[in-house]
Amino acid sequence: CLQYYPALLARLLDILCSEEARENRSLQTEAFLALVYVIEQVDRTARIKLKNTRTATLVAWQRYMFDNAVDSAAVSSTKDDGFVYMELTRVWLEAKQAGVIGEFKLSWLFFDLICKSIILRVAANKRLDARNRTAWVSPTFKEALLTLAREHFRTSEHVVLHSFFRNLLNVIDRSLAFSIIGEYIEFLGTHGGDRGFTQRADLLKTLLQHPDFVAINYPVDIRASECDVDNLSQSFGSRHFLVGRLLAEVSRALDSEASSRVQAIFTLRDFVQKHDNDPRYADPATRAYLGDLYFPVVALVAAKAQVVSKTVSEAERKSLFNCMLFALANCHRRLYRDWFVGETSARRDGLFSVLTVALATAKKTADSAGVGGSRVGGGSAPASSARGTASPAHNWLALCYVVVELIAYAIDDAAEELAAEGTKLFGLVLDLIDRLADQKDPAFFALLCRVLHQLVLSQRQAIFGHAGTSYCERLVIHFLAWCKSEDPLVASRARSLYYWLVRGSFETVNNFHKVKLVSIVAVSTLLGGSGQHESSATEAAAARTASPTAVGTATSQSFARLTTSLEAVAQHAEQQPIVLFLEELRAKVETLISHQSKIAAAEPDPELLADLYYSISQGYADSPDLRVAWLDNLASKHQEAGDMAEGAQAKLMQMALVLEHLERTGEAPISLQALKEVAPNFQTEARLPPANTVGALESTVWSRESVVKLFKDAIALLLEDGDYEESLSLYHVLIAVYKAESNYSEMIKALAEYKSTCETLVQEAAKFDRPVPYYYRVGYYGSCWPPELAGQEFIYKVSAAFTLGNFLNKLKSQFVATGVVKDGAEIDFLTTNKQVDAAALEADGKFHIQVGSVKPYIGKPTTAAGALSTGNASHVNEFVFEAAHADDGGKGAIREDDFSKQLKRKVIFTTEHTFPYVKKRVHVTGRREIILNAADNALELMISRVHMLRKEMAFNPPRLNSLQQIIQGSVVPLVNGGPVQFARVFVVEDHKDMDNEKRRLFADVLKEFLRLNGFAIALLGSIITEKHKKFQAMVMKYYKQLKAELNGLIDDGEAKWKF
Repeated sequence: CLQYYPALLARLLDILCSEEARENRSLQTEAFLALVYVIEQVDRTARIKLKNTRTATLVAWQRYMFDNAVDSAAVSSTKDDGFVYMELTRVWLEAKQAGVIGEFKLSWLFFDLICKSIILRVAANKRLDARNRTAWVSPTFKEALLTLAREHFRTSEHVVLHSFFRNLLNVIDRSLAFSIIGEYIEFLGTHGGDRGFTQRADLLKTLLQHPDFVAINYPVDIRASECDVDNLSQSFGSRHFLVGRLLAEVSRALDSEASSRVQAIFTLRDFVQKHDNDPRYADPATRAYLGDLYFPVVALVAAKAQVVSKTVSEAERKSLFNCMLFALANCHRRLYRDWFVGETSARRDGLFSVLTVALATAKKTADSAGVGGSRVGGGSAPASSARGTASPAHNWLALCYVVVELIAYAIDDAAEELAAEGTKLFGLVLDLIDRLADQKDPAFFALLCRVLHQLVLSQRQAIFGHAGTSYCERLVIHFLAWCKSEDPLVASRARSLYYWLVRGSFETVNNFHKVKLVSIVAVSTLLGGSGQHESSATEAAAARTASPTAVGTATSQSFARLTTSLEAVAQHAEQQPIVLFLEELRAKVETLISHQSKIAAAEPDPELLADLYYSISQGYADSPDLRVAWLDNLASKHQEAGDMAEGAQAKLMQMALVLEHLERTGEAPISLQALKEVAPNFQTEARLPPANTVGALESTVWSRESVVKLFKDAIALLLEDGDYEESLSLYHVLIAVYKAESNYSEMIKALAEYKSTCETLVQEAAKFDRPVPYYYRVGYYGSCWPPELAGQEFIYKVSAAFTLGNFLNKLKSQFVATGVVKDGAEIDFLTTNKQVDAAALEADGKFHIQVGSVKPYIGKPTTAAGALSTGNASHVNEFVFEAAHADDGGKGAIREDDFSKQLKRKVIFTTEHTFPYVKKRVHVTGRREIILNAADNALELMISRVHMLRKEMAFNPPRLNSLQQIIQGSVVPLVNGGPVQFARVFVVEDHKDMDNEKRRLFADVLKEFLRLNGFAIALLGSIITEKHKKFQAMVMKYYKQLKAELNGLIDDGEAKWKF
């Protein structure tokens, strides 16, 4: 067979295509099966030595020996009948449909024969130059080929089929090939399910690897009207088939499940990178065409902005952003501008919101590579030079160039929308500017300043004339931050921008009220903020790493440059009112800067720094804008330090002021009193000054929208802190806000988040190591302390990570760092809560610090339900220290098992404010002492045992060893005979501390103790193995004895005392 296979194959193809076989289908089928047999035999024989996928013998035969087996009449005919491609397709299809042939591993040869047969037929008929090239093959062949392709769908032959489709682009008219491929893709979309999606993606990958990718996607004139994301396969795909189909898949996948979405997005990314790095496409004209070709990615991302920003994973998002950057960096600018002008405002907003996320992502990537915020080379990097292999820093810089160019176009092309009241676009432009301000490249900064100058000059009315906007304050904070730069070019450009802003205020509204107030607030933010507005990377780095003295010096110098800049602007100004305004502003700025030295000195002491920020805020009681600004500074500082709960309280304190203002104007969505449960401290703080004594409030914080934002900010901080209980309380109030505004769509989202938080709380509550804060009572004694500390007592809240030793070291180091305690001076730590003789500690010249652990004091329960509840340790202003106390006042010893005389002493400290608060230390304002009688002490012991059982049984999965230990400690009398003794002494016998109400309470707690032990033993029995069964039997025996004994004593007590 191997020796004569060329002749055999030629003869069988002759029979297959003969007129006789076409009329006698069974003969044609026999010839086809014989053809299959011979091919398989040749492959099997030749493959003994060759392990390749395609047998070289068959490949050589197909390339050099195969020819169409047709008679002269067929050659001159316009029909397909009699040609190998037609007859082979037809008989193969019939054989598959009849089940005569299944999967055929050599199907690649048949597909190659079909392609070559078509080429030979076209060449023989001299049709290559024919006008009607779509008629090269008949509709009958097209339909038969599509049906055959569908038959291959559920087999492994689909991989070979995809390669055949790619080859088909080389042998028949492009539009005809696209028509066949398009119909097959539609079939996969309607019949394939998940498998169909995967095969569509694989087919597109194969097609997009065509060596003449650019050529087969012509024509080159791509119009903005084609980039309709709602119908990409028709509007764009009809003219640019391959990319159109790929983008249609991505569009569909963005609304699909994650696996499909990942596959589509990564396929797009791979091909954009491949074409970006292909040296054949390096010339600008070709790259511009490729940019146009992929431009619908931009329109797609704009239309799916919510999905891209919030749903997709970070890896998918970065891939989409890279594709978008390639398109924007290389496309013809006219295409972008035509699309931007013709799109809806919602999609323009969508594009800018996604660009904001893209800039943040690019900067994060650059930062992780160790280059974020640095000056990148000191020169410009034109956007068109962005390549997929560039460094993260270069990609970030390239994206910045693209974005600033788009902002410039928006200023020109969307001037009316930017100037309209209520537009979102202006705010989104400022969001982009906030991100672009992080880029410190000198050439880029010069370009950014030119665009900002264009914005300030063209949008004066929007900046100064529109009420309730933050445009002016957002621009001012950047300009003033740059004014204090150590780089003279940066400071010079910033002065110019600030001058034109001030002049715009004067010429637009004929006053400086707004720009003056926002300038003062901006300086306050720059003084007390987190460093996010530093004018250079070096200043930001210095603020993070230098000593407090160095930071203070550097900050003083930078703000000295700011006042110098204001003087320079005043000298440049020609209008006298502007000069006077700037002189007045400079004086106020210098007053604000006077706080700077105190802030720098307090930096090492977080508690002192929080005190200072809060006192500055309170000092601006007559200027609500500044007061809120410093509260926001305080929140930022807490976030920097990781004190999220305190940051949330600062947000809630701002919200209380905002709600108070809205109540005055009749716009409050909820009552100020609704905050009483979640932020009770606002009731003791200074309120807003009378309305008639306050001018116009310029900050945008005084709005209903800010109420929601502050709630969300506070919730986010609490969730980050792990305080799920408190965040649920805030959700309650937020949901009430949405209900009051009939904002049911947001209410649905909030309820979903509430549910998710509850689920997380259930999981976290079952963890053994869930962190809870510790509290220490700290007193400062001795004449060496400064007046604000001497003789004062505080409650400190510290992280669960702090042991007492850590906390003492922290106090010592921060007092040394701030200069309160000179290095080498002796600090005497008194680690008890006993009351000290302050007068006796005054004369020895030492720094005395008394530190004792305390815990929140919830109060004494009066009912069984109250006693057995876990209580709420949030918003407490009482803390307790406990110690054993004898009935005789401690003069004599008592036996350990004599519960009738065992008392407890409780020292309760009352604080000025409840925890959590805007600060982590709060003044102690009161102290009282109570002695718990023997009955109450015993009751507390039993309640704590009940809580221990409940907590242990909440773990999922149960902890075997720990559960065994707590059961043993509860029911085995050799270890603890307490419950029986308690019942006998306090429930049955006549004890001086007991009455019937207490006996009932004690009996209920004992019953709950028995019930929980029964559950715990049953739970233990469900998880033990054979080796633990002896222990299980032992504790069950003692439990039954304990249960009988306790129930008997409780019954005796009930009968005796009738409680």
